Amino acid sequence: MRLEAFRINSRSKKNNKHTIKNNEDANTWLSYRFGNGFLKRFGLSADYQYQGGRQSWFESNTQYDQRLSDYFDTNFGISYVAKKFDANLLLNNTLNRKLYSGYRGGQGEYAWTYNAPRNFRDYQ
Repeated sequence: MRLEAFRINSRSKKNNKHTIKNNEDANTWLSYRFGNGFLKRFGLSADYQYQGGRQSWFESNTQYDQRLSDYFDTNFGISYVAKKFDANLLLNNTLNRKLYSGYRGGQGEYAWTYNAPRNFRDYQ
């Protein structure tokens, strides 16, 4: 039986070369592998990501509000370990949240991008 966890917290520094400025970042990833019984060799994993106090690209000095909404989402996974390979299935963006990033310029122009919607990914 193995349980792993880690957490990362950081405060971003003011840097005009980054696309987004966050005042608060938090991320935790948990992973559990079954060692005995019916579920031997199977594993489960989960994580969350939080970004708070977000500002748009390049801290533009315009008349428009450059704040972006806070972001929270989760991901989940299941895995199996065999003698010669590992198989994993991940469910990304479980809550199907849009993580917007972008800016609104002084002339009223804007650009927005966002992350992929809920999706599955497998790998070996």
